[in-house]
Amino acid sequence: MERNKDEQENHERWLVSYADFITLLFAFFTVLYATSQADNEKMAKFEQSFKQAFGIYNSNAEGVLSQPFPFSQTEGSVIESPIKVFNDKYASKAEVRDAIWQVIYNSLTEEQIKQSGLVLADDKEGVRVGLASNSLFVPGSAKILPDALKALDVVGDILKKSGKQIQIEGHTDNAESVGGIFPSHWELAAGRAATIVRYMVKRHKLEPALLSAVSYADQRPLVSNSSEENKSKNRRIELLISLNSH
Repeated sequence: MERNKDEQENHERWLVSYADFITLLFAFFTVLYATSQADNEKMAKFEQSFKQAFGIYNSNAEGVLSQPFPFSQTEGSVIESPIKVFNDKYASKAEVRDAIWQVIYNSLTEEQIKQSGLVLADDKEGVRVGLASNSLFVPGSAKILPDALKALDVVGDILKKSGKQIQIEGHTDNAESVGGIFPSHWELAAGRAATIVRYMVKRHKLEPALLSAVSYADQRPLVSNSSEENKSKNRRIELLISLNSH
């Protein structure tokens, strides 16, 4: 009788190991789930801080960078490579903008994007890419700073792949004196725009016929020139990628 009792106890001992296994398995998947949720939350927080920190702008009726727009895809859309999107005549401006931004985001660090003042915007003619002149040029000149080349080259690669007409615009603040070899804001903005055109042709082999340089001087500010911070925002280069051209 005692022997039968021991055999029964040994026979049921596997239940203990099985229970331990199920407990460990449950703990394992709980950790996986918690980790995935944490990653999603971190990404959501990162995306929100990214939009706020880098000032992604929308455009008004004049095609001037103005109010922030969300960095997000249209529901159900998929971000395509710039080449595919540029060749798709049915692609919306938002899809093109998102594809360009994805390339920028994958090619530059957060700090590089922030330092370059890189922003994107919709325009009635296409999509605008904005770069801060403070990060691009030596103050009061049209000489490109070495630290600006990385961001400029990423933009150049995108422009090359687009095959579209590109209008490069120079903008300044309203400071009374420009200084250097440029007698006014018009010449300074024109010189800077022309420098970017020349760089794109020589470095990235863009077709000269697809490029144009325009000076707006201080006539199209983003914000009031009431402070040094605002003046810094107004000193910029904008590259308009025309989606109406073929």
